[in-house]
This record gives sequence, structure tokens and C-alpha cells, in this order.
Amino acid sequence: MRAGLNPTRRNRSIGTAKQGHGQDNELRIADPRSASGIYWSRLGSYRMIRRFCAGRDLPFFVENTRTECVHACSIADLTTMLDLVPSEHYATLAAVVLRQPKRKEGVIQPVWGRMIYWADVGRPQDGTASGPAIVLEALDPSRIHWRSKCRKQSNWSDSPKTVTV
Repeated sequence: MRAGLNPTRRNRSIGTAKQGHGQDNELRIADPRSASGIYWSRLGSYRMIRRFCAGRDLPFFVENTRTECVHACSIADLTTMLDLVPSEHYATLAAVVLRQPKRKEGVIQPVWGRMIYWADVGRPQDGTASGPAIVLEALDPSRIHWRSKCRKQSNWSDSPKTVTV
């Protein structure tokens, strides 16, 4: 006969796959249906700066960065580069966004920049831009990036490389 109720023997499947442990912990970027736009067009705390570039006024949306992250170039660098390109190549460009990716976004989809063919950026009270946009992301210069994760080519080495900004 048993001596009494032992609570540790009550359910042996707690914490196992049989009970469901580990089935809902996918590492993916959250996509809330209530928020408008894709994750790279949703900005946190930002400021909008307008600069005259190649004969027109162009809005730059600059999101605040974490202390360890920096943007690869400044707004002055971007306006200088855009002035060198013929204006008909980016005549429909609506905005340039310098954003800070979330930590999970930097792990899952690390990129330096994107060309978005349609985005609604900004808030109505601060000013918005709709249309094609260039999105440049802030990076942590001390973080190690593995080239094998970026390209699947056999001639690339698997040694760690650092990003210099």
C-alpha cells in the first residue's frame, strides 16, 4: 500500500513534448494584425528631418538608436550621395528611413538596408510619407557577423568577420 500522496508524481508529462513543451516557441518576427504596415515601416521614437536634395525636399526619418548601435552614414552623407546620382533615378523616392531594428530582427534577418517599393512611414501629427523608400538599419559595430549565414557559396570562408562602420 502507498504511504500517501506524493505531489511530484502527479503528472509525469509536465515539461515534455507530450504535454506540448517546445511546440510554440518559434523564433520569428512578430506580426501583430492590429498594427499598420510591415515591421520595417513601423517606427518607434523618431524625428523627421527635411533636406533639400537634387532639386526637391526629401524627408529623412531617423529613429533613436540603442547605445551600442550606430547608423552607417549620416544624413549629410546620404544627401551628398544622392546628389551624385541622376535625379531621374530616384524621382519617385518618398523618404529615407534610418531605423533601429529590434534585437530579434537583427538575429533573424540582419540587413544593412532595404529598398521598399511602397511604404507608409511616419505619424500624421509628425508628418508622413507614402511611396518608395530607402530603409537603412543601425548596426552594432562590435557584433560578429558570419558570412556563411549571408551567402551559401562554397568559396566563402566560415571564419567570423566584423563589420566596420
